[in-house]
Amino acid sequence: MKKSRWLTLAALSGTLLSVMWGSTAAHPANAQNSTFRDVSPSDPNAPYIAELQAQGILTGYGDGRLGPEDPITREQFATLFVRALGLPTGTGSMPFADSTGGWSAPYIQTAFEYRIVNGTSANRYSPTQTIKREEAAQMVWNYMSRLGIAEPANAQPGPIANADSWAQSGVRNVAALGLSAQGITDPNRYNPQADMHRGDAAALIDLALKKINQRQAALRPDHIVIVVEENRRNTQIIGNADAPYINSLANSGAYFSRSYGVQHPSQPNYLALFSGSNQGVNDDSVPHTFTGPNLANSLFNQRLTFAGYSEDLPSVGFTGNWYGKYGRKHNPWADFTNVPSSANQPLTAFPTDYSRLPTVSFVIPNMDNDMHDGTIAQGDAWLKQHLDSYVQWANAHNSLLILTWDEDDFSPTNQIPTVFVGANVKPGTYSETINHLNVLRTIEDLYNLPHAGNTGSALPIYDVWK
Repeated sequence: MKKSRWLTLAALSGTLLSVMWGSTAAHPANAQNSTFRDVSPSDPNAPYIAELQAQGILTGYGDGRLGPEDPITREQFATLFVRALGLPTGTGSMPFADSTGGWSAPYIQTAFEYRIVNGTSANRYSPTQTIKREEAAQMVWNYMSRLGIAEPANAQPGPIANADSWAQSGVRNVAALGLSAQGITDPNRYNPQADMHRGDAAALIDLALKKINQRQAALRPDHIVIVVEENRRNTQIIGNADAPYINSLANSGAYFSRSYGVQHPSQPNYLALFSGSNQGVNDDSVPHTFTGPNLANSLFNQRLTFAGYSEDLPSVGFTGNWYGKYGRKHNPWADFTNVPSSANQPLTAFPTDYSRLPTVSFVIPNMDNDMHDGTIAQGDAWLKQHLDSYVQWANAHNSLLILTWDEDDFSPTNQIPTVFVGANVKPGTYSETINHLNVLRTIEDLYNLPHAGNTGSALPIYDVWK
């Protein structure tokens, strides 16, 4: 689950700045003046400082001061930006030898994983070095551009005086977007080589968050349909003449060439994709009963909707283990007591008027048509017959299809195909490593849902959007 917790950097680093876990909520309209005694109401940065303070992102020094004119270091800025964005702390290895083991290491690592930061040399980040304005601008723009925020039409072409070559795009676009209290839109007046101060950093981050929130709201699909196939590795599907329809989806959408199941056999993967955890299940035994967080319950709690549509399910809310070619092991929502039985639907209930679809739905073919017992050609033909009209509709109606597999054919690597197709998807082959937790985290973030199970430590997929 998402947590709100305080991290006082004074206690960790000798700095006197505090930030709160992951607040990207709308900024309060009544945040006019901060309560920091050294922030004048006439300070151009005051409204932005006040907004971050009202959200609990800034708490300043313990004596009631913020130090708005104090410089901010590279590790402080990276930490503030990562935590203001609500990003999970790093799950990979630290690339910078001079930042390993320090208080800021998890945040620098996450900033690196999100390609927000680069080092000052091959293996150094120089965390305690004061950050320059151009560096801060480039960090912010690195994240915004990968989220798909376009270069503004008013961005000035040509070289920017005094900005290093690697910072040209950051300074140009941060200035054009007006991400400063002074309203500087001319990048040549941005003063890129000057030290970044805390007050200016607050304004930059607050204004950037507003743009980021607008972008995230625009990306939110009206509907997501997730189809889960069975037991095929990516090399058995991609490029296979027996799967022409699936390959057409991979070519027209976002194909993830390094997608993996979380383990073998099937059931733990379905549970992970639905609840962020295998719930302690490491086999295909059924039935199970769980009460924990999951995607459906999170959607319902936000007054959004969910349904799972399973082929051969004999009736709404059916809790049996088998019926025909239906298997409960592929139907995780049937296991959770906090998901209403009405969400457990037969495939025959899948609407032909796609505007009536739930916010998020799963489609589970039967054991023949999901390639578990049937052939690849059979599964490909079934998918085209049942989902192609939705795909065409989704492209024109702000909606999304996610096609994935539970696991591969029991190889140690467990590498599977995953494809996103829809209105806001940028076609291409994507090489980042993902698994079911990353897919679930992405859906949660699109709808501002809490993070179920282990998805809080998974990176969302964020670079595939137009």
